[in-house]
Amino acid sequence: MAWVKKNRFILFILFVATMLRFWAFWEIPYTHDELSALLRTQISTWSDFIETGIKMDNHPGGVQLLIWLQTMLGGYFSFWIKLPFLISGIWCVWLIYLVGKRMFSESVALVAAALMATLQFPITFSQWARPYIIGLLVVLALTWVLLRYIQAEKRQWYWVAAYAVLCAISGYVHYFTLLQAIVISIAFLPYFNRGQLLKITIGGVAAFVLWLPHLGLTLFHLDRGGIGNWLQAPQADYWMEIVAYTFQFSWWVPGLLILASIGSVLAVKQWWHVYSRYFLLICAIVPYLVGYFYSANLNPLLHQSVLIFSMPFFLIFCASFITDKRSILDGVVILIMAININVLVVERNHYEVNYLSEYHSPMKWLGEMNSSRESTTPALVELREDFTQMMFDQPIVLWQDVQYAQPLLDSNSLDDYLASLESAHLFFAMNTGSDPELFAHVLDFFPCIDSVQYYHAGAAYLLSKDCDSRKFLISKSEDRVLSTMDSYSYSVQVEVDDPNHKLNLHSMVTYSGQASEANLVMDVSSENAPSWRGVRMESNNLSEGNLRAFNVFYFSEWGLSVGDEVKSFAWLNSNDSITVHELSIYSVPSNTNKFKLFKP
Repeated sequence: MAWVKKNRFILFILFVATMLRFWAFWEIPYTHDELSALLRTQISTWSDFIETGIKMDNHPGGVQLLIWLQTMLGGYFSFWIKLPFLISGIWCVWLIYLVGKRMFSESVALVAAALMATLQFPITFSQWARPYIIGLLVVLALTWVLLRYIQAEKRQWYWVAAYAVLCAISGYVHYFTLLQAIVISIAFLPYFNRGQLLKITIGGVAAFVLWLPHLGLTLFHLDRGGIGNWLQAPQADYWMEIVAYTFQFSWWVPGLLILASIGSVLAVKQWWHVYSRYFLLICAIVPYLVGYFYSANLNPLLHQSVLIFSMPFFLIFCASFITDKRSILDGVVILIMAININVLVVERNHYEVNYLSEYHSPMKWLGEMNSSRESTTPALVELREDFTQMMFDQPIVLWQDVQYAQPLLDSNSLDDYLASLESAHLFFAMNTGSDPELFAHVLDFFPCIDSVQYYHAGAAYLLSKDCDSRKFLISKSEDRVLSTMDSYSYSVQVEVDDPNHKLNLHSMVTYSGQASEANLVMDVSSENAPSWRGVRMESNNLSEGNLRAFNVFYFSEWGLSVGDEVKSFAWLNSNDSITVHELSIYSVPSNTNKFKLFKP
């Protein structure tokens, strides 16, 4: 009881961390990446695990092996698969407390633990069955072990063995975890005396030997290169976005930390010569710089998730100047937690955005809808068929009768399918990787949005023919023959008046003639982001009898501002001529939750 009384504040923080991570945890759905990992467990042999489980991915095999073992022991229930990751997230709060206390003081440790407990960044990745929170746990454990090692007078080989095991594990979890472990080891060098340096070098060699079985797979991943074309190279100011994301795009807590630390910060002579803070900056900044320059010059791979391993060092640094006055400290910690929880729940809407997904949620919604109706609503989905079928087979969700869009697109028969539907309603689901013009085409047949669910990485709609949710802003209807010389002159143009980016602009052209080289263009005149987007008109002709093309322009992704002008026209390229019958621009509601977990 004495220990509990002494540590009641950190126990309270751990309780809050547990509640925030385990809140309705049985309802947390699988994300796209989790479904990818689960799909790669549909194997029966070790060689299948190597070829399918690891080589088809770009991560080391440790966490994939854990998930494979879990599916064999307990099936595919989300709460079972996510359980080790949820628990790891709580252990991270405890370990950052131990690291902060051993490096500085209990005051610093409590503030760092409060941040780790309540910020969306670590909470989100604690709720995802991916390598990141496990890697963060390994990084914090490794740091704590090295702190114990440099202060240990006895049993030093015990800590060296723990160091070797944790370093090896880091290489099996994530390559950025391994990078972080290397940076931490190098940053610890000034702490070691000659005897300690020799022993820890032996530990490093042992770690390499333990990791050696994975070397061939790592070389395979390195030879393949980056992680695909879905990620763009970061801009020079990307670090600012990461800092803002870490603090949930709210400056209340950073402001509070500055106010509570200003006295210590100004006492420069007391801290400038102390290596501990420079150690934290090295561990926080160097992995970012490595990822940034690799992404900018070779293959893009820098994104929020891989920076979670350096995040605790940034948090401890921010807390390291905090006052030791207990009367002030208690209030600061409580305020930090209260502000972060309010931002998490209210402003970031975490428990809606992260508890809906583009695969699980549409199927659940469709099932509820069909169970309450006398007849089944036809469902068209632009989702990965292998993911969806696995969810039906396991079963992660109840089976639903759906029509996948991709076979219709491949056979050029989407128009025929939509025209053949006798139902007054159509259920349509898509993810953020879907062709945006597909939604515009579906709206051409079922233009009324009766109901909608927006997800972080997709959306689902109940559509009908009862109204038209498209707001036509401008339209020209005349039979105009365009040649290469005058196609630019025939256009429609609107001015942006949506400051909150709650609408998307669609351009639509109806035409006749051969348009194999022609493009429907959306062109933006803006001082901030002049840009244009062209879509091949023939590629939108989803059946031979309907010569209609679409171009969808996402406001939020192009950084449009009020007053910008958007023009649409047919660019013939090397096409001889076409006849344009109608050219329009209209707006539709946009997905307000799109990428909301990582964006303001």
